Amino acid sequence: MKKLLWLALLLAATSALAQETAPETLLQVGERTYALGVSTVLDFADGGWTYTVEEDGTFAFFSPENESWFYARTAGGAPEEPVVFIDLTAADGVPVRYAGYSGVEDAGAFWAWLQDAYQAEENEEGTLTAVIPLADADALRVETKGVRFCLMLEQGTDER
Repeated sequence: MKKLLWLALLLAATSALAQETAPETLLQVGERTYALGVSTVLDFADGGWTYTVEEDGTFAFFSPENESWFYARTAGGAPEEPVVFIDLTAADGVPVRYAGYSGVEDAGAFWAWLQDAYQAEENEEGTLTAVIPLADADALRVETKGVRFCLMLEQGTDER
């Protein structure tokens, strides 16, 4: 019974988050959904992710069962502020989904979607970059080099 109540609360919270935010900013890390520009480092901590703060202010999250890391930053560097940058490129084994793609399972389809929908371009180092316009005059930069990705909110961009 407790498990069903917990699941119902989790689904309600995820649904409320999705209604309040641009769908382009939603991503799933582990079993929870987060929104860039809305979710905080403390929200990730509430989801079971422990973190440390590096010298440059980057929040480093460790996944002990996968022995891998992912990284996040907030605009002002405080954990109670919304995350505006998340780097999942080193998060091997951590279940991650963005825009319906897992990266590991859907790498080719993810690249094709970014290229077709957002004219993503690959640079000489093999990094594919797409800029996704958001309704509030901001944009989401997506970078991927293989199967994992990095998401960055950009304010006031004119790259459309």
